[in-house]
Amino acid sequence: MTFELVTITPAQRDQAPLTITFTSFPGLYLRAGAWQDFALPA
Repeated sequence: MTFELVTITPAQRDQAPLTITFTSFPGLYLRAGAWQDFALPA
């Protein structure tokens, strides 16, 4: 299984980074900050 990971880091310290993980399954995982995780499609 191959994963591609992209992290977007905001310029402001009070904003959360966004991490996008692309999977071999047709979908992706999103992580916003430390506590928000989303799997798409759900």
